[in-house]
Amino acid sequence: MSEELNEEEIINFIKSAKEKVRVFREGQNKIRIDVDDQTKRVPYSEELMKKLQEVAQEVKESIRASKGKTAVTGMSDTSLFTVQVRGRKPLVEQLMDKLAWLQGAMLDIGAEAFIAVLMASGENPDRIPEIIQGFGDRDKFVNYVLEKLYNFISMAKAYPEVQSIKEQLWDREVRLSILEDKVDELFDLYTRVVEEMKKIRKRYEIAVALMDEEQRHKLNKILMATELISRSGESGNGGGMVE
Repeated sequence: MSEELNEEEIINFIKSAKEKVRVFREGQNKIRIDVDDQTKRVPYSEELMKKLQEVAQEVKESIRASKGKTAVTGMSDTSLFTVQVRGRKPLVEQLMDKLAWLQGAMLDIGAEAFIAVLMASGENPDRIPEIIQGFGDRDKFVNYVLEKLYNFISMAKAYPEVQSIKEQLWDREVRLSILEDKVDELFDLYTRVVEEMKKIRKRYEIAVALMDEEQRHKLNKILMATELISRSGESGNGGGMVE
């Protein structure tokens, strides 16, 4: 990431995350930002680091919430149900011929059911007249409404299974999000340990360079003794002093 980008642009980059985001310190003077499959770096400052991590945490929670609310939908096979319904349609039609009131009732039920189906599918009620006039063909219009109706019935029958799947997915997302946070914490700890080891190594090299031959000889004896004690402890034989 170009160091010329300002704080607002960095924050917008973090907010563009769709799947994952991480913000952590890299080295002594860089902040690393991983967003989905992109990685960018900016100069380190403690204040900026804290602010970016707070934004990243908000984005993570938003991603988790959107995943948890994602509907698990599937089209069940409604062909058998459709055949069964249409097979009984003549029985109702015969009753309509015998009972004068039934025909009017069916018209009332059909009109309300049609409006309810469209509204439940997300259509704007004010657009219903426009939708009806837009077809201009009886069969196409009937098929359009019945398809929506049968889809609702199919989904209603599968509701317990859908709910179970949603709960399982949500539980999995929660566990994954916890693990992701732990991975981020461990990675941040790892980078800090690596940097500290580099500092210690540098100090050691400077100290050795300043030693005379006798001091280096004593240091080597101490290191060898430490190594022997360590190996002895690993073998389970106990440790001892090396004279």
